[in-house]
Amino acid sequence: MLKNIYIIASKEIKSYFLLPSTYVAIAFFLLLSGYLFNGLLHSFFKTMALANLPEYDSLVVNINTLFLSPFILNLSFVASIILPILTMGTLAEERKLSTIELLFTSPITNWEIVIGKFFAVLTLYTFLLTITFSYSVFISFYGEVEFLPVFVGYCGLFLMGATLISLGIFISSTTESQILAAIGTFVVFFLLWVIKSIAPALGETWESILLYVSVVNHVSSFSRGIFELRNVIFYLSAISFALFLTRNSLESNKWKG
Repeated sequence: MLKNIYIIASKEIKSYFLLPSTYVAIAFFLLLSGYLFNGLLHSFFKTMALANLPEYDSLVVNINTLFLSPFILNLSFVASIILPILTMGTLAEERKLSTIELLFTSPITNWEIVIGKFFAVLTLYTFLLTITFSYSVFISFYGEVEFLPVFVGYCGLFLMGATLISLGIFISSTTESQILAAIGTFVVFFLLWVIKSIAPALGETWESILLYVSVVNHVSSFSRGIFELRNVIFYLSAISFALFLTRNSLESNKWKG
C-alpha cells in the first residue's frame, strides 16, 4: 500500500512542475505573503519607534503578539486562495482525459489513489510554508522571538491546509472541469471563512455549530501559540471525512464507467 501511495504521490509532484498553473500559484502565494509581511513589518517598526519615545516608555513590544500571530492568520487566508488552484486538477483532469480508467484497471486501490494525490499537494503546500518560516527567522534579528508559539502556529497552518486540500480533492473528484472544481473550491473555502462573521446573528445553537466548523475559529488559536487537542481532532476528523467522501466518489465513478 505504502509503495503505491509513494508512486502516485511522486508522479503527481513531478507533473505539478510541468504545469504553468503551479508556478502561478507559487508566485502568487509568495508575492501576497511577502506583501502582507511587509505591511506588518512597517506597522511593527512604527510601534518600536513609539516604544522608544519617553511618553511611551511603558509600551511593551512583543514580536509574537504584534507581528507573528497576525502574519500566521494572514498566511491562512493566502493559503485559502491558492489551494483551489493546486487541487483543481487532481482528479478532474484525470476524469477529463479518461486516465482515471487506467488507474481503476491497475492493481491500485481507490484509497491509494486518494491518499497519494493528497500527500502530493500537501508536500507542495508544506514546501511553501517552509519558505515563509524564514520570515520569522528574519524578524528575530529585530527582537526576541518565542519560536515555540511560532511552531504551534505553523502546525495550525499545516492542519488547516491539509483540511482544505482534502476538501479540494473531493470537489475535484466530482467534475471533469478544472475550472468548475476551482470555482467550487473557492466558494466552499469562502463560506468556511465568512461563517464566523455571520454565526452570532443566527442564535446560540447555530452559532456554536458554525463556529465549530469555521476554519478561522480553529486556526486563530494556533496563531496565538495555543495548542488545543480539540482543534487537532477537528482537523483530523475533517481530513478523514473529506478523503472518505473522495474515495466514495471515485468508487461511484468507477461503477458508472
